Amino acid sequence: MKKFSILALIVLTLIILLWVAPFEVWAGPGTGWLEPWSFRIPITISNPAGSTLTDFQVKITLGSSFDFARAKSDASDVRLTTSDGTTEIPFWIETWNESTETAIVWVQVPSIPTSGTTVYLYYGNSRAYSASDGDATFLFFDDFESPKKAQGYWTLGSPETELVQDQVWETSAPHSLSVLKLNMGGHTYWGYYSLQGNECGGVGLAFSEDLVTWTKYPSNPLFLNGRWPRVVQIGSTFYMAYTLNYCGSSEVDLASSTDGLTWTPVKQLVPPNYLSDPRNQNPDLWLNPNDGMYYLFWYSGNDTNVFRIMSRKAASPTGLDSSVSEVMVLSSAAVLAAPDIMFAHGTYFLSTETTDDAGIWNTNVFSSTTSPTGGFTELPGNPVLANGSACMFQTIFGTTLHEYYCKLTGTTWTVEHRQAELTSKRPYFPIVDPAKWTSAGGYWPLLKDTQQDGTTGLVVQARTSSPQLLQSVFSGTDYVLEAYGKQVQGRVWGLGFRVSDPNDFYSVNLYDDLNTTQNLYTYSWISNSGNLEATTLGSAAVGTVNAGTWYKLSVRAQGSSFDIYKDDVFQIHTSDATHASGGIALYGEGSTVANFNDVLVRQFAVADPTFVLGSAQDNPHPPGEKHEHDHDHDHDRDHDHDHDNKHKGYDKDDNHSDRRDYDGRDN
Repeated sequence: MKKFSILALIVLTLIILLWVAPFEVWAGPGTGWLEPWSFRIPITISNPAGSTLTDFQVKITLGSSFDFARAKSDASDVRLTTSDGTTEIPFWIETWNESTETAIVWVQVPSIPTSGTTVYLYYGNSRAYSASDGDATFLFFDDFESPKKAQGYWTLGSPETELVQDQVWETSAPHSLSVLKLNMGGHTYWGYYSLQGNECGGVGLAFSEDLVTWTKYPSNPLFLNGRWPRVVQIGSTFYMAYTLNYCGSSEVDLASSTDGLTWTPVKQLVPPNYLSDPRNQNPDLWLNPNDGMYYLFWYSGNDTNVFRIMSRKAASPTGLDSSVSEVMVLSSAAVLAAPDIMFAHGTYFLSTETTDDAGIWNTNVFSSTTSPTGGFTELPGNPVLANGSACMFQTIFGTTLHEYYCKLTGTTWTVEHRQAELTSKRPYFPIVDPAKWTSAGGYWPLLKDTQQDGTTGLVVQARTSSPQLLQSVFSGTDYVLEAYGKQVQGRVWGLGFRVSDPNDFYSVNLYDDLNTTQNLYTYSWISNSGNLEATTLGSAAVGTVNAGTWYKLSVRAQGSSFDIYKDDVFQIHTSDATHASGGIALYGEGSTVANFNDVLVRQFAVADPTFVLGSAQDNPHPPGEKHEHDHDHDHDRDHDHDHDNKHKGYDKDDNHSDRRDYDGRDN
């Protein structure tokens, strides 16, 4: 009987052990398992900072000791949890390369006491979608892969050549064309044009019945010493704003006519050397349909590093000599001239001529929904016209937009024409997220490029004409800023930190033309009597810097102390107390064209946490094995799920936003 009791006790004990064993993984802290993942690695995090770190970003690197073959090739099955093994925490996958067996994963750990903590990295779930999320992980983040969209300019049709140099009086080629629908003198459309050359030139006239085929007036020129005519008709009187003395110190004058053929000077509108600038020209005379006022736009500058688009308004063209209403609409240290404005679909469109770094003429358009003289931002999708296209005149007849512009092909100028239907939809282009960034000068389009990790995706490009910023909404005191940049044209790009406004900030600048000396600099920028001035705080020689190559810049800012890194290598230590707090920014100077990617701000600690990877662990209950705790997951998972994959190595053309299910579980 005693033997039977002992045997029964042994059997009962085995039964209890077999019953309890399946649930040992749920027994207590650190022993839970995130279902239905197959594998995990414990990561021990040490905190040498001397105090508890809260919501701190920790960089985890994986190498050959990690079995990449057990994870999905795009790492979309990666998850991280706290030490309890089941509470998921934010993370972002910076890189993941299965072929080279390398990866960088950032995780935001809720609490890291001085004694350290453990997190778990899960993988091995073929049905999971990516949960990599830089926005949730960092204080500020933008990899530019989830852009907003904004409308650009209309898509213009194919070009048609309208005017060439073919009359005896034309000492150079026709260059601009201002068109009116008059139904007068046996012709439907009248077009006033001028010449391209540096001589004082003259004004000619051409006629058309269809806006495409033009016949020049045989008695041209209408008058000499005139350029860039812009004509409006008020009752029986024609008014023309034009450039006088283009071959010297140019000015803007007004002439009038009763027949459109014989013109009489009326008055000087903008005198020579106005605003201390030798060039005052390219007038645009325009009637605003919204307020019934006549506007004069013109370029004022020195053709070198001062370019202003100016404007005035008056009840009639003869009142435009008054500067009372004068406004500077746009300004630049790079070429910006030839303004032309129109209003359509509730928006003012201001076209301008510019040049790229190779000196090739382009046409860029700005838009404003608030005013014809303010609030302009550069349209995405610029340049609207390129490859030698400039001096674009926007003209609307009915619902059709007609563009007449000058075109340089080789050494030959012509006047060309394109058109678009205003009833058609303007195309959309990706733009930087306005909830994250504000432009303080320059143009910051998004475009596709080969990124620093070799994948293709969106980056933001700086096109700046002076020290100009793309400023973030983030602001702080002590933080770490990291970003990648690549010089495309020009000589310098950089990062701004402790930015309070475009005139008060620090910057770290990397130069690609100072390779034999110091080529990494830190500056403090302040406004002095309206002028932006920089004080050098430190510099370092970092070796050869090549255009077209990605580099990483990092700033560790604490109090008045700053440490600067290039490609994670310490380069500069400096201190300054001018700017106590502020945001971050992307930075360019005159003629800078540079690409930026993966901008992030993380918390500062005196010493960053370190980590040690533990041994891989298998799920004690592999997916598919039934046990009691499956009741939370034992239902149909065969759903289609959109996803928003943020990490590199994924097809970045997929920008889905529905994040209902990342892991194969119904929420």
